Amino acid sequence: MARRTRRQPPRPAPSDRFTLEIRDIGVMGDGIAALPDGRTTFIDGALPGEIVEAEVTFLEQGPPRGRLVNIVRASPSRREPPCPIARLCGGCMAQHLDDRAYIDWKTRAVSTAFEAAGLDTTCLEPMQRTGERTRRRAVWQFRLGEGRLLLGYSVRRGNRIIDATSCLLLEPALQNVMDGLRRELPTLLTGPVVRRGRILVTASDSGPDVLLELDHEPDLELLQGFSGLAERLDLARLSWRNGARGEATPAAARRQPTVKFGEINIAIPTGAFLQASSAGEALIRQAVAEALADTDGPVLDLYAGLGSLSCPVASNRPVHAVEGMERMATSLASAARRSAVASRLTTETRDLDRRPVITSDLDRYSAVILDPPRAGARHQVSELAGCEKLTRLVYVSCSADSFARDTALLVKAGWRLTWVQPIDQFLYSDQTELVARLDR
Repeated sequence: MARRTRRQPPRPAPSDRFTLEIRDIGVMGDGIAALPDGRTTFIDGALPGEIVEAEVTFLEQGPPRGRLVNIVRASPSRREPPCPIARLCGGCMAQHLDDRAYIDWKTRAVSTAFEAAGLDTTCLEPMQRTGERTRRRAVWQFRLGEGRLLLGYSVRRGNRIIDATSCLLLEPALQNVMDGLRRELPTLLTGPVVRRGRILVTASDSGPDVLLELDHEPDLELLQGFSGLAERLDLARLSWRNGARGEATPAAARRQPTVKFGEINIAIPTGAFLQASSAGEALIRQAVAEALADTDGPVLDLYAGLGSLSCPVASNRPVHAVEGMERMATSLASAARRSAVASRLTTETRDLDRRPVITSDLDRYSAVILDPPRAGARHQVSELAGCEKLTRLVYVSCSADSFARDTALLVKAGWRLTWVQPIDQFLYSDQTELVARLDR
């Protein structure tokens, strides 16, 4: 006897339109709704409690994704985004939330990561915030061809470039650079070939520092054009490289780009990391100072970068700064030797992912600052977990997920999460900076 097969519900077309009620908001700022067949779909720009019409695409891999077509019933938490391209731009995902809903969303995203790792959420302090027009570094995409320049950001979940004539996140100095490049690039990058690339720009204390990432090797005429471009836009430095992995070469070095940490002026190597905004950096330093306030003795700063935390702390106590990128460690060491804290600030170039500082060496310090890249510091955390004499750890992170994973290992080893200060320096994005104090 033939086995009877269960009748399957008809599968929707690859793309179909639905009227849906949004039941929640995800960590990426998209509305969450249930389709008629029970599956979950995510809809950019939709808010909890809203009834919307959405064009839903059914992907071969991953959940169905919806495009917001019409809002039938709007949420009272909705506001008109201040940027005209906010719905498409991949740089911002939460301009449509009002202030209260926005803070609730960012705070809940951090809490969700903590809960998933088994961490106590009661240690979370109220969110501190930076404002618009404070971003001092940015990465722009450009495409020049057929007589048209596109300059801006990638669209959300795609590679297409959305033209951004202005950006409300940028410091005025960076907006001026964007305006100038929009005028100048079509004349510089001439020819029948479509050109694509990226532009990495930083507002240093001595002027804008621009790195052009090209898809070709510039000829002598173009290099001469870069020199004139730097002059007309009053750039501190203009560099170029061929592709993302190419070596950066200065085309015009009119002034040394610098940044001041504490009382020390640091030369910025091309493409070096800085915090997204000086305002955010100030809040991070403030939280770190609070976490170290009742300690004395030497401090170890791991993943020290250019010394944004090492330099201020070294004003009144010994600090050993460890950084894996040789150019940044060298720049910090050079500046420290010429400064008033030369006797208190030492540096070391060391790949902490491959060669973490071992437990016995960690126990020589009164406190450790840990400020790793977004992926976290699993190997270094394993060494910190075994410390017996070290009693204070300050963990700085731009990822709630990797922070929660690492901190859960520390808590299991006997560390106590005393408080965590969330800082919203990545405005309208899903990222939140965290500064935490841990004790044992």
